[in-house]
Amino acid sequence: MVVDLIPVGKNHRVNTGYLRSMTGLDAAEVRREINRARSDGTPICSDGDGYYIAETSDEIKNSIRRINARIHKQIRAREGLRKAIAEYSTEYVCENCGAEFDKPIRISERYGNEGTRTQEFDGCPVCGQAGFIEKNE
Repeated sequence: MVVDLIPVGKNHRVNTGYLRSMTGLDAAEVRREINRARSDGTPICSDGDGYYIAETSDEIKNSIRRINARIHKQIRAREGLRKAIAEYSTEYVCENCGAEFDKPIRISERYGNEGTRTQEFDGCPVCGQAGFIEKNE
C-alpha cells in the first residue's frame, strides 16, 4: 500500500507526512512497510527530504551510505549502553553481610599508633568490610 504511493525519481519524492495522510498509518508503520519493501528488493531511496524509487544505481548507493551511517550511530549507542549497564546490575556479593551491590567502594581506615597510617581497600558499601565475591550470572 505505502510502496504504491512512492514515485519514481528524486525530484518527485514524498515525505512521511504525505504517506501517513494517504494511508492512515502512523510514522512507525510507514517506516516498517518501507523497510519490508526494501528487504524484498524494492529500490526505495531516501535523502532526508522524502522517499522515492531510484532511477540510478548512484541513488541506491547514496541511500545505502545513509543507512550505514545510521547503523554505525546505533552501534555506538548500543556500546555506550553496554558500558552503562554495570551501574545498574548487581555484580558482587559481600561475604560478610550477604549484600548484593554493583561496585565495591573505596574505604580508608586509619590504624597504627594514634591512627598515623592509612589503609585503603575496596569494600562492601553496606557493611564497609573487605571480602566480596563476583556474582556468577
